Amino acid sequence: MFESKKPHNRIAELRKEKGLTLQQVADAIGVGNNTISRYENGKREPKLETWLKLASFFDVPVPYLQGVSDYTKQDEAELNKLRPLMFDKNGNPDWKIIEKVSVIEDALYSDDYSKRAFENARSIIDALFSKQPEEKSKYEDIIANSKYINGFNDLPEPVGTYNYILSIVSEMFFSAQNGDTVAKSCIKEIENMYFDKYDEHRVEEAHKKFIKSNNDEKNKPMSEHD
Repeated sequence: MFESKKPHNRIAELRKEKGLTLQQVADAIGVGNNTISRYENGKREPKLETWLKLASFFDVPVPYLQGVSDYTKQDEAELNKLRPLMFDKNGNPDWKIIEKVSVIEDALYSDDYSKRAFENARSIIDALFSKQPEEKSKYEDIIANSKYINGFNDLPEPVGTYNYILSIVSEMFFSAQNGDTVAKSCIKEIENMYFDKYDEHRVEEAHKKFIKSNNDEKNKPMSEHD
């Protein structure tokens, strides 16, 4: 969809359009003016928290600021016109329009998705380590320093992996509370490895086991359920 070469961001372009100095942008974001300069010339890559702050400051989507998309909030009007055209009166899809709608939606709303994931991660860290300020600060820095790796189509890492693991463990946890024995064994496995050596792949394997068990149960003939 996009060229593989790294695009040049629009930080300098937007700053100059608004008639702002490096220092003014730096003060608004909470970094040094030399840091803003390095962002502009590509010598330094902003972390997730900084991309979100910059996008909010300039009132543009993160992908537009990064230079990987040409869509801004002004394109929401075009999006609203395209959505009713995705299917004809007989319900047949127009894949070109559907693809364009998808591209614009990704460009306009991906930073909202990233912001929710970031805030979700921060709130959980705050709850887990509220009485351990040093640990809390360390883990908050890990999340804050997440970076966009594949443009804006995926959540930045490591916040993306963190949210993914939280979601699959939560699914198993609540199923275990409802009496699912396979989910209970999966949770027990995760609890055991927490005190050994954490391995995200073991979480995924436990989740696959849990999903397979659920699917096997659903596919049983009715007589086997009696």
